[in-house]
Amino acid sequence: MKKIILSVFVLSLLFTWTVNAQTEKGNFLFGVSSTINTGGDLGSQLLGLGFGSTKYGEDSDPYKYTAFNFLPRAGFFAIDNLAFGLDIIVGIWSEKGDNDEKYSSSTLAAGPFVRYYYPFSDKIYGIGEFSTAFGICNELDDYGTSEFEEKYGLWTIGGGAGAAFFLCPCISLDMLAGYSRTVWNEKDVEYEYKETSGAFGIRIGVSIYLGLTK
Repeated sequence: MKKIILSVFVLSLLFTWTVNAQTEKGNFLFGVSSTINTGGDLGSQLLGLGFGSTKYGEDSDPYKYTAFNFLPRAGFFAIDNLAFGLDIIVGIWSEKGDNDEKYSSSTLAAGPFVRYYYPFSDKIYGIGEFSTAFGICNELDDYGTSEFEEKYGLWTIGGGAGAAFFLCPCISLDMLAGYSRTVWNEKDVEYEYKETSGAFGIRIGVSIYLGLTK
């Protein structure tokens, strides 16, 4: 009997969190979203875990690499159809050669986003979005006899417009076309390095909408 009551309670709780769970004020937005383009090893993948090898030149030994990208987000609807939230960018790249040469890079950044929804129908919403993020990129080269480490500041900004296609009341597939600009910089006692990348592209994401019934 206790198990039945507990099951009914859990199902009721899930129901209250999914009913009316689109873009109304007070609801929550969670998801995984790609960047339009961040350049470097991170690229613009939605969610990636990859293994493989790269060969530099005809006579070189292949390097085995491991890559991982994870770009989650969370937001809150302050008013109907307008969400504010936080993006997080996590990227890891690692290469290793047969002669113990190693290269690795890691990227960690976070920043706010704002997204507006315009309902065309129950299943298709137009969306406009703006986001920015700040973080660091760390690179490590290990040649066995020597080791070099570089740290860069990272800043990216972008925006776009597109559509959210609702697969059910609480899940949507999002596609946006837009522009992003990324800046890497490093300041040292002897020099200052700065690299800038801008790109037009497509941002793809999956969003989950949760909210308590009124």
